[in-house]
Amino acid sequence: MEQKKLDKYGNDNEQESLADIHLFFPLSDLLIEPLHNMGLKPNDVTLLSTIFTIIGIYCFYKNNMTYCYIFYLLGYLMDTIDGRMARKYNQGSTLGMILDSVSDNVTNLPLMLLVINKVINSYNTQSFNLNLTLLIIIFIVTFVFGAVFGMNEAIQSYEKNKDDNFYKEKVRILKQEKYYNTCIGKIFLLIYKLSYQSYRKLFPYKINHVNGKNNLVEIKKKLLNLKEFGPGNYILFITYIMYMFSH
Repeated sequence: MEQKKLDKYGNDNEQESLADIHLFFPLSDLLIEPLHNMGLKPNDVTLLSTIFTIIGIYCFYKNNMTYCYIFYLLGYLMDTIDGRMARKYNQGSTLGMILDSVSDNVTNLPLMLLVINKVINSYNTQSFNLNLTLLIIIFIVTFVFGAVFGMNEAIQSYEKNKDDNFYKEKVRILKQEKYYNTCIGKIFLLIYKLSYQSYRKLFPYKINHVNGKNNLVEIKKKLLNLKEFGPGNYILFITYIMYMFSH
């Protein structure tokens, strides 16, 4: 009963990657209560996630790979904790939702820039073709990752509002909560807009809009085939990419 409450989208086994189900979520669930007892709130854990991720990326920049892996993965572990803590203790908020999404994307932007820079600097070397191939793979995997995230959001939005346009729903929430015209609110909505566009490229027809038939079951089946592009596996993939670029 409690485990279901911690699930973001209703059923982790149907919607989350194996790395999350068997590694990150079990570890995060062990830490939720101790961190809560220390007086930390979900937004505090989000801040820890941001700090750890930034340290991990800085260590990647300095080629200190041991600490890079440790802090980068700790950053993601904290990222899994904040939402699950919020659901367990009913501490969710619109600000927390915004901070969680914005911090995830903004902190990883420097990492992508570092990787691109490494590819450019490897031009006219033997490793350039490999590095360029890895960069292309990153873009492809990141696009699918965004689309899978969008699938989960779309399904959740449809089941709540009978409309899979989750971007429109986020706009409504931010306007209601007075975050719509704030800088962080605009960044948040840009992230969700891009994710919605990625989702729509894979699924051009809205849920319940194919010849008048409900295609929700079909999309859930496709999600089962694509869910391994979810956050946990994506983080492990990015960690491996950092390893490849450190050699």
